[in-house]
Amino acid sequence: MKGKPPFLLGLRSSTAFITLTVGLGVMTDLAGYGLIVPVVPFRLAALGYDEIGSKTGWLVTAYAAGLIVSSPPIAWLGAKFRSRRTPLILGILFMMGGIILFMETASFAAMVVSRILQGISGTALWTLGLSLIVDSVPEERVGQVMGQVMIGFSVGTVIGPPVGGVLYERMGYRAPFVFALCLLFVDLVLRMVLIEKHVALKWVRSGVDVPGFEAPGYVAPTSPAAPSIPLDSNAPPSKAQKKEEEENKPVPSQLSALLSMMVNPRAMTAFVLTLFYGIVLGGTLDTALTLWLEHQYGLNSLGAGLVFLGAVVPSFVASPLAGWGSDKIGAKLIAVGGIILSIPAYSLLIIPGPLPLFIFFLVLFGFSMSMFLTPVTHDLSIVVSQTPGLPATAAYGMFNMAFSLGAFIGPIIAGQVINALEIRRGWILLCALSSGLSAVLLPPAIVWLGGPLKRGKKDEVTTEEAAVEA
Repeated sequence: MKGKPPFLLGLRSSTAFITLTVGLGVMTDLAGYGLIVPVVPFRLAALGYDEIGSKTGWLVTAYAAGLIVSSPPIAWLGAKFRSRRTPLILGILFMMGGIILFMETASFAAMVVSRILQGISGTALWTLGLSLIVDSVPEERVGQVMGQVMIGFSVGTVIGPPVGGVLYERMGYRAPFVFALCLLFVDLVLRMVLIEKHVALKWVRSGVDVPGFEAPGYVAPTSPAAPSIPLDSNAPPSKAQKKEEEENKPVPSQLSALLSMMVNPRAMTAFVLTLFYGIVLGGTLDTALTLWLEHQYGLNSLGAGLVFLGAVVPSFVASPLAGWGSDKIGAKLIAVGGIILSIPAYSLLIIPGPLPLFIFFLVLFGFSMSMFLTPVTHDLSIVVSQTPGLPATAAYGMFNMAFSLGAFIGPIIAGQVINALEIRRGWILLCALSSGLSAVLLPPAIVWLGGPLKRGKKDEVTTEEAAVEA
């Protein structure tokens, strides 16, 4: 390439910077959602609306609807255009516009529109942001980096409702919105200065020295892993030659690849687990936990928000650990371990006892949930690499739809159960249902997640190497 390379090319295209950008985007998306949620009922009441509960539910539904409806078109656009940076910038502008509209309007219809805009922004982040990670990181490190990104999920969930409530009480109605806009501005700057790997790779191949540069399929010229051409014409083909032969094969259409993914038990197991995670997070945690803490321990919203840390803080350790383990030993063992731990963890939450004991049980619950979400995101990247013609945006678009659908129906289920049975019996039933669903999902996770179980079948590379040695 001609001309001077971009300023700070190495930093702006580094895996660490891309991970920070996507992780901060996940954090600001969830924090922006959580900061506003505690304010909504009070804002509606101040504007003189009646049926506050019903209208609050419609605003939550509008956000989820924006997530679900926008997933297919954003996934299609992500597959059609290579750039992730531009639509990610547009997505955050949608989020900023939605928050400003909600902050300033008194019209309920405009509030619904603003929540839909925020949902569209969330889809852009989750679909294109996770695809950007897959586009930027060698396959053997995807799990580790996904685990680091998921820390943003935990931080955003933690700071949202408690900080939003405190800002509203101490500084007034606009304070949570202004704080969210400040976070979004920092996120916007990072997205604007980011350089995607495929752009940086052109400069690297033109001779620009970028120390420590890595990208999928890229091997540094001085690397011992650089492929060499065998002198013996009868020698077996190298891995690089095999990869080149695979790339030269006809690529199926995206529709065929999408249909292949939809009938792939490995992918569908990952989507069902994601749906389940959304149901539990939206129902058991977001909806029922606060009510249970108020009923059982007399905690207000701020106290409940602090207890909520018990479910989220473990993911600071569990998510990176699960990502690292998925790279080393595969997603199956890590995710299955998390599911097995979750079965008793749900049941323990039913036991009445002192608050510290409940928080300890909540820590076990949070650790178990984090142990299977990160392997799911890692496993979808493997599905993409093994399905010719399948864009990463299609897989993570379905991931976003599954999570959004779960977050949509979870509060509905929890609300109906609690209204029908009252808080104590409703909490017991929700925990029992979650434990039972975990047990039901365990067998398919064992069989399909991380690839189908194999008995007595050697790895292809090992077999070929043995033949060469013979």
